Amino acid sequence: MEKKGPNKVFNVRTFMVWFFIIIMSFSIGGFLFNNGAGNTRSVKYNGFNIYTEGSVWLAKVNGQTVPFRYLPSDLEPISVGQDVKEKLQWKPAVYLTFDPHGEDLGITEITRLKFQEDFGKFLSTRVINGVDEANPTYNLPVITCQNATGAQPVIYLLGSNDTALEETGGRIYSDGDCIIMEGPSGFFLGLKDRLMYVMVGIMN
Repeated sequence: MEKKGPNKVFNVRTFMVWFFIIIMSFSIGGFLFNNGAGNTRSVKYNGFNIYTEGSVWLAKVNGQTVPFRYLPSDLEPISVGQDVKEKLQWKPAVYLTFDPHGEDLGITEITRLKFQEDFGKFLSTRVINGVDEANPTYNLPVITCQNATGAQPVIYLLGSNDTALEETGGRIYSDGDCIIMEGPSGFFLGLKDRLMYVMVGIMN
């Protein structure tokens, strides 16, 4: 009987330790859950409800949930030519080209991927990638604005260090059937979002 005493004390202490560990785990988990839920935001823009899910902004457009990295209000300084949407709308395919020697090529790669996803899923437009000059790193066709046609326009990601464009985030304009997205290469995703907001009708 005497030998069982220490085991009983040990069992009680072990039970109490695990009890407090479990209680603290639930408390921390509850705090994190509530804290995350409190960070959910929703804003109205031109009659559209735009809300967060994690680090992504989402907007419901014609029954589809379109993802964005930036809010439209953050991209208002980026000017967009009035004929840009018309030149890209309802096209079965477009070219997307860039400078393979440019800066921030990691951002450019992500932007190209997002263009393929967004244009394919939400606009039913296939994106064909190219480069504006031959480069051994990229096994892609050479595509410039000279390849643009009314049936198959070109979107040109043009990196620029112009101070004025750095302040606004860039500009999107047409040169014939070529849509030039000019701005800091590190902000190509913002230019992509600005164009998508126009294409789905949230921004002008």
